[in-house]
Amino acid sequence: MTFVQFLLLALAITLFVAGGLKYDMLQFLGIRQIKSGKSHSSLTESGEIDTSGILSLTRHPWYLAAIIFLWVDYREMYFSTLIVNVLLTTYLFIGTVLEERKLIIEFGDSYKDYMHRVSMLFPTKWIFSKLFVDNNASSADR
Repeated sequence: MTFVQFLLLALAITLFVAGGLKYDMLQFLGIRQIKSGKSHSSLTESGEIDTSGILSLTRHPWYLAAIIFLWVDYREMYFSTLIVNVLLTTYLFIGTVLEERKLIIEFGDSYKDYMHRVSMLFPTKWIFSKLFVDNNASSADR
């Protein structure tokens, strides 16, 4: 395993753990639905959108971690592996888009606002905001 693969694997594990800390695991596992008799509710204990921690960088840390896991392969990349990874990545992306639609229905405008502030998967909005803010701060100091 190369150093880059190790770092990406560590990043994926961190995303899974950080995401798990932000979600209501009883809800995720279906236990809360069984106890309450309700089949539709959010993954947070409060029922509100949680935009702190890892969720301030990416709206779907588990999907991002799964995509990273797919592409961090310590073995040789065979053509069949490439096809499977492309198909599973596409499946995860489509699942993410469908989840987004469900969350817009559930949370309405507050989720749409969240979508404008935070990237769906890769934290590009956060990275660009840091680069933009850092550049303005540097030029203001001169």
